Amino acid sequence: MSIINNFKKKRAIKSYLVKLPKILSKDYGKSEFYTPEQVSKSIERSGLQTIYAYFAISIFCVRDAYDNYYQTSDETVSYDESRAAIADTYFNGYSDFSPKHVDAVSEDYNSKVSFEDIADGAFFDSGDGGGDG
Repeated sequence: MSIINNFKKKRAIKSYLVKLPKILSKDYGKSEFYTPEQVSKSIERSGLQTIYAYFAISIFCVRDAYDNYYQTSDETVSYDESRAAIADTYFNGYSDFSPKHVDAVSEDYNSKVSFEDIADGAFFDSGDGGGDG
């Protein structure tokens, strides 16, 4: 993958992590998980990158929904591969992150919780950063 494509992919993922929780909540109400169709439509309506939507779908949808959605498509990135790539870059390798973790980071981005806290492991190690403890 070229450096430019890698940059675009990381920028798209970050926009999904930071912007998409509020967009989904506004479009469909607050929910722990959304359908792949809801995530895709919110990405399109908001003008976020659609080419990497599979990352957003792996963040905000359950595994079965992801698998069913991509079963008949040409997308070759599995749910686990997608989440591992996100986890390696933004969650200190913690691939069991949930939309609740993403939502906490999104709400507090550039304040008390940041992607840097996650990279250091602080978000998952302490109870005061909004994580599970």
